[in-house]
Amino acid sequence: MKEDSSEFIFTYNCAKDMYSLNGDSVSSWATFANHGGKLFRKEEKDLKMCYLAMKEGSTGKAEVEFKFKLPSKQVSSISVTAYSATLKNGKVNWVQSRLSDDFELF
Repeated sequence: MKEDSSEFIFTYNCAKDMYSLNGDSVSSWATFANHGGKLFRKEEKDLKMCYLAMKEGSTGKAEVEFKFKLPSKQVSSISVTAYSATLKNGKVNWVQSRLSDDFELF
């Protein structure tokens, strides 16, 4: 990851199964996603689509947490944008949880 940037930009492209961290590409959904085994990346080649889905037989809610090491710089703000869609009676609820105890915003 580039240490000289004043911004930290983290994106995931499900179709390409690729993360971008400040312009550096990293492959595979599982690289940064901690999801307790309930979620996976599903690719349907006949429908020409892919998406993140709950594993067959999973019930209740599933959570995902992205873990990565931030550059050793002071963080002044965090902005999160997330997009989602569902099929049938699915529901997505995006929640920003509390930062870890060793992380402060200045």
